Amino acid sequence: MGQDHDISSAPGDNNALRKLTRQNITKDNKTQGVMEKSQWDLKHIRFTSGRLTRLDDFVAQYRISHTALLKEYEDSERVFRRKTYRVEKEIWKEKQQKKRGRSKPFPFKTSKKKSSVSEGPIGKQISPPQPRSSLEGDHENIVDIKSKTTATPQNQLTTLWKRRDTEVVVSVVPTQTKVTSFIIHHSELCTLRPHQWLNGEIIEALFHIAASELEIGNSIYILNHYMAGVILFGEKPQLARQKLSKINLNNYQGIVSFVNIDNVHWKFLFINAVNHTVYLVDPSRSPTEKDDSIHAAQKLSEYIQMRNTQQRKTEWQNIQWKGGVMTHPVQQDGSSCGVIVVLMAREIMKAFPNVPILQFGTSRKEMANERKMMALQILKASVFDEAENCSMCSLKKPTGCVHRFINWIQCDSCERWYHEKCLGMAKEDLEQARANRWSCILCS
Repeated sequence: MGQDHDISSAPGDNNALRKLTRQNITKDNKTQGVMEKSQWDLKHIRFTSGRLTRLDDFVAQYRISHTALLKEYEDSERVFRRKTYRVEKEIWKEKQQKKRGRSKPFPFKTSKKKSSVSEGPIGKQISPPQPRSSLEGDHENIVDIKSKTTATPQNQLTTLWKRRDTEVVVSVVPTQTKVTSFIIHHSELCTLRPHQWLNGEIIEALFHIAASELEIGNSIYILNHYMAGVILFGEKPQLARQKLSKINLNNYQGIVSFVNIDNVHWKFLFINAVNHTVYLVDPSRSPTEKDDSIHAAQKLSEYIQMRNTQQRKTEWQNIQWKGGVMTHPVQQDGSSCGVIVVLMAREIMKAFPNVPILQFGTSRKEMANERKMMALQILKASVFDEAENCSMCSLKKPTGCVHRFINWIQCDSCERWYHEKCLGMAKEDLEQARANRWSCILCS
């Protein structure tokens, strides 16, 4: 505050206000401070997001910025408190005991409630911290509880399979060309559990994982299973819409895919352009496998001819396709046809351009082991970042969102992040979730 000036002592002096070092509008100068703060905020907003010529625009923009900063501060406080608060508190108590001359370490209090044991990012229970007698030093002994429970794919898979099916994103698998990706939801990953019928997205993602691991390059093209079904069993109007206009078949020597039969069974499709043979392989024992392959070769010829005519192309034009039979193991249960299809595709990719004799076990125990290995492959091949993307839509920004600031909420159990818009929760439920511990649909 500056010195007070008595204006009344100089009546008639019109320049009295100009001589003052600071203009005091009120006694405590509150009004002046508010005006200066508002002018600074207005300059800051003009600099960051353009000019604002209306007062209501300034107020609305100021509210959005202020609310976002408050939420960011609340989230950082909540994460810090959940991370090391209890251990630091116990160590502080022990230091107080030592200052009072007590040599006995302060024991950790154990709660009788089950909820007192915190959960890690994969739902695995964490053992309580050890007493001070087993700890040495000061700063090195502040135990970070989260670091004790690093989520391995094995533990993560065990936890995910125990939960009821949800639509939470658990993996994003890039395709063979790295251009697009497969978004794998929790319910789809759970189809790899024993005695479950595999989902088409899971089978196709495993095809692309095998192609990336074996580095087959451009020798084999992985055809979408829906497209393969249209080629073999679709009508002409459907075929006309499936053009594959961006694919040059001359760049490939073979195609692998699979088709759905009556929504209850999967068959493996292998098109070998080297020996001009089409294989439609049934994992179960089928006496019509030869006839099915011949019919598939005819449908493929019709599709290629129609495609070349519409697009004026000459890809695979002079090839006379024939049906073939492949020696393979037989399915021994009623639900592992998808697993066998994946194993067939992997063996074909390994031996291509040769046609191998497929040999692998198909017992119930072997199929259970293969299911587990495939699920682990999907989790390990994932490029999904749970800290940056929403676990419901797999995106950083909700679809159709044009706002600058996006409201997020984090699960206190698995620490996944979600867009509040993607959850579809009521306003009262969201307010309660922000104020208290909140568990997502996967952890609840």
